[in-house]
Amino acid sequence: MSQSGDRNPVLCCYPANPPRYTLLIVPGYADHAGRYSHVGEYFAARGADVYALDVTGHGKASGRRGHIDSFAQYRHDVLNALEHVTPQAKGPVFLLGHSLGGLIVSSTLLHDQPRVSGVMLSSPFLGMSMPVPPAKAALARALASFLPALTMANNIPANHLSRDSSVGEAYLSDPLVFRTATARWFTETMDAMSEVRSRAGEISESVLVLQAGDDRIASKEAVIDVFAALGSKDKTYLEYPGFYHEILNEIGKEQVMSDMVEWIEKKIAH
Repeated sequence: MSQSGDRNPVLCCYPANPPRYTLLIVPGYADHAGRYSHVGEYFAARGADVYALDVTGHGKASGRRGHIDSFAQYRHDVLNALEHVTPQAKGPVFLLGHSLGGLIVSSTLLHDQPRVSGVMLSSPFLGMSMPVPPAKAALARALASFLPALTMANNIPANHLSRDSSVGEAYLSDPLVFRTATARWFTETMDAMSEVRSRAGEISESVLVLQAGDDRIASKEAVIDVFAALGSKDKTYLEYPGFYHEILNEIGKEQVMSDMVEWIEKKIAH
């Protein structure tokens, strides 16, 4: 693994020898590229040059933790990373977005139509498993206008990430993981969710959705609805019964990664 750059894009790199395609990973909320080392190594061993991205305010990237002024900042991070990796890419380029990363990737497809050969969404954050009460959401919108950087606890239970208890323990002790969100982050993210749900039919790229069967963080129902509405002619939905939200950190994650590789290999073969 090597670290690339002091400024965005902040990427962890896992090179293949030789590479046949490129994979850019966009992690989830309060997440960071370093938590995907096992994914990077798995794909690199199977012919992918892998890059895992720290978006604004995450991991080793600049920006206040858990804050954005606009969701467009996240889209810019992805486009910036693609501009960095595509010129040196060997073979086709694929995107993998987990949780918030799945929402960011979906939003980027809507707004910017990046040139990629396929997109994988891992338990994408397209709705909340436990909806925010209307009064609390209204308060957040008011605060986003007057006190946009007001910080609140994100209340993500570490034991809802994976059935593997060591994942939650590592998450809680990870100095790069944070546990706050700002009012503006909340409203920008909710608006991005709403836009993706309402405009899903405009997404036409090849898409593989991999969904946790027992997702206690993101709404599985929202994911199923968006998948049904996608305008993609080539779309596949895979669900993993009993898996918690972080399917790439779950007991049985090898099957998830194997399914991803199989999907990509079919794309390359064509």
